[in-house]
Amino acid sequence: MNQDVPKLFKWIIRLLASERDQHIIEGDLQQLLYETKRLPLFTRLWIILKEASGLIRLSLTQQQMRNRPTGIHYNLFLTIFRSLVKRPLFSFINLFGLSTSLLCVLFIFTYVNHELSFDKYHDNHDKIFRITYQEDETEPVGGHWARVPVDWINEMADVFPQIESFARFQDFWPRNVKVGDKVYREEFAYSVDASVTKIFDFEFLEGEEDALNQPNSAILTESIAKRYFADQEALGKEFITYRADGMAERFEVKAIIVDMPSNSHLPINFLTTINQSSNRTGWAYTYIKLHDDAKAKDVEDKLRDFVTARTESDPIEKLNLQPIADIHLTSHLSREITQNSRMSYIIIFGFVGILILGIAVINFANLNTLQSLSRTKEVGMRKVLGGSKSQTFKYFLFEAFIITLGALSLAFLIFFIAKSPIERSLDIESIMVDPIKLALFGVSLLITIPLLSSLYPSRILSNLPPLIALKSNTGLGSRSVMKKVLLGIQFAMASALISCLFIIQKQFVFLQNKNLGFEKDNVLVIEEIPDESKRQIATIKSELLRIPGVENVSAIMELPARAVKDGVALNKPHQKDNEGVGMDIQIVDEDFYNLLGLEMAAGSWLTYKPVVAIPPVGTSFDGIMEYFKQQPRDYVINETAAKQMGWDNPQDAIGQKVKPWNPFYELRGGQIAGVLKDYHQESLRASVDPVVMTIEPIWLRHCLVKIEAGQFQSTISHIENYWQTHYPESPFETTFLDMEWDRLYRAEQTQMTLIRSFSILAIMIAVLGLFGVLGYILKTRSKEMAVRRVIGANQQLLATMVSKEYLTPILIGGFLSAPLIWYTMKTWLDEYAYHITMPYQVFGITLMITGIIAITAICTQVITNAKNPVDVLRSE
Repeated sequence: MNQDVPKLFKWIIRLLASERDQHIIEGDLQQLLYETKRLPLFTRLWIILKEASGLIRLSLTQQQMRNRPTGIHYNLFLTIFRSLVKRPLFSFINLFGLSTSLLCVLFIFTYVNHELSFDKYHDNHDKIFRITYQEDETEPVGGHWARVPVDWINEMADVFPQIESFARFQDFWPRNVKVGDKVYREEFAYSVDASVTKIFDFEFLEGEEDALNQPNSAILTESIAKRYFADQEALGKEFITYRADGMAERFEVKAIIVDMPSNSHLPINFLTTINQSSNRTGWAYTYIKLHDDAKAKDVEDKLRDFVTARTESDPIEKLNLQPIADIHLTSHLSREITQNSRMSYIIIFGFVGILILGIAVINFANLNTLQSLSRTKEVGMRKVLGGSKSQTFKYFLFEAFIITLGALSLAFLIFFIAKSPIERSLDIESIMVDPIKLALFGVSLLITIPLLSSLYPSRILSNLPPLIALKSNTGLGSRSVMKKVLLGIQFAMASALISCLFIIQKQFVFLQNKNLGFEKDNVLVIEEIPDESKRQIATIKSELLRIPGVENVSAIMELPARAVKDGVALNKPHQKDNEGVGMDIQIVDEDFYNLLGLEMAAGSWLTYKPVVAIPPVGTSFDGIMEYFKQQPRDYVINETAAKQMGWDNPQDAIGQKVKPWNPFYELRGGQIAGVLKDYHQESLRASVDPVVMTIEPIWLRHCLVKIEAGQFQSTISHIENYWQTHYPESPFETTFLDMEWDRLYRAEQTQMTLIRSFSILAIMIAVLGLFGVLGYILKTRSKEMAVRRVIGANQQLLATMVSKEYLTPILIGGFLSAPLIWYTMKTWLDEYAYHITMPYQVFGITLMITGIIAITAICTQVITNAKNPVDVLRSE
């Protein structure tokens, strides 16, 4: 026999078969090769393949048998599984309570991690800064802006060697965009320096990073490219943008980038070039990136000298470097690109997450402890058979690990299934998931929860003498104070959540129902009206009033619910330009007062007296300034402004001469025609600012249309037809004034919804835990209860006895949690200029609710476990 096994067969055999079986299989195949040498090639090959596969399969089976998990590990797993099956109620309570809590904690962790991750996806994000502009707060129009108005900011890159790249984001007002025959209005469409791609990490789908090096070039995000060009190739296509002054510019698409992630403070739809150096002027959001070896402090130390050399010897202007990773949670400057979040939201949700996790862990530990203490015979038998303390600890730890693993797996499964529907139902932006951090968080839970929940029972049982353990299920936990302490802590956490919910609910109702000083219902807003319509606003209003269902029409610069963008110093005749009282300036028209139902404290509303012709669209800046100086005008101020001007009696302000001053423009002085009762222009987080109002058509931005109730659909349809007929190149984009106000408190509404859901779940988990604990305690005290029944005690007396024992720690826990909740919620309420007073009765209501829930659970369990005493004593 001289037949050798082919090399391919040898390789497969050595790959699959064990080392012990390899030479046996090769020998069998050699014998088979010899015996089949006279058969046809394909028949021979088939027989050999069949025999080889059978031999290898037999080897694999033997390996599995040899490697089968026997001994303590396999038996340990089987014992734990059987134990869980034998206790379905406790297993269900543990699994349901823990998985539900972990699901809530996963959502909270993901949300908090998302909020803390803003702008950190950029490489070297710690080297990227936004430059903010600050004027001395003691100056009349002083303030701190997120954008910069001075042109000498462009010199920074040349002056500071630490700066690697500098970029401006300007032309930030919504732009009208024409693509073919279609017209769009686009927000977050900026004119930028080409160096922007060197500062921020854009993911390019098409085109190169130098796409903006040529004039009239544009970068579109993926979603905007699909919106404009559908399934066509967007690269190389052209579109036209129209500025506020009506000037048209044509751009060619040179690159497509992935949409900006949701954890960016800087939303972008598209970027276009600044075509001439002379156009790098005016207000702009400015960003810098430092060299890797540069320090921000080196730049900050020289900023003062940089500003001084370009202004006065002691300038009131100041530049600051703001790390982009800090903007989302800590920056609330004037003219922010979008409304940023607050660190207080993160603290509240983190606090809620800790409470929920604490409730779940305590619930799990409580039930785990009681169940462990009911299995002393099992532990005693293990010790008699030679089991050590460490083996006992491993047993309970592994059992807790199995339950935690099942609960965590279920929580992760539901989390990924329910994430998108929950985001849609809450109307919140998509929360990005960091899989690595989420996995690490899951692993940390998988380690800490079993360890905490099994530490106490394993310590008690491992120290229990075998003879005592074998004697009976001693019920060592029936008189232990530990379970009462844990129940008290658990219900204290649940009470904290209920108190938070009540206070947030009351504040939210207060925000919704507070009198804002104007009527916001049934007001349609046509946003960003074109420049030509501003100069024809009287004609537009008269034509819209002919539409059935339209009650009134007005126009305004900044909508109520949005911050006023401009400020002035209102000077008295004897004061210099910068000596007056700083206040917001709001541009309105004659019908604004009646449309919103405002009230006068003194004097009368504004009337429009055009003396100088309104400059046409395209007039130069100097021409506009000259018009402002010549056009006579009256002014209306609010009550807050009147008081700050020194007129405590509003009537004293009527007829007073004033002149507004701003370093960038000059309006002609006039007299105060009236004092308007204060109304809220912005969120109730901010107090009412002093405001001066005047009529100036070329500064109007939004049209307000009061519509009769019940006439919305047909009336809006007619308004849209009118608008598209007269202004086809201006998109008809609308909102309602009450919806704008609702958006201001979307964060509070989301908080309230989530905390309400979490509170209900926490109470459910706490009650389930109480049911489990009482079920075990009453079972171990069944003989005592039977004896008490025999000597005359009824179910009511038994329920009272058990209630006194367990209700006390529960109420004490709720009482002790009150100071922490008071401090936390007071800090949260103080962020609002207008808020409810701390409702101390909430703490009493919370204790009452907690007590009722606990008493109900106790009585239910007592009645359920109050068996016939004869049966209990007979079995004993």
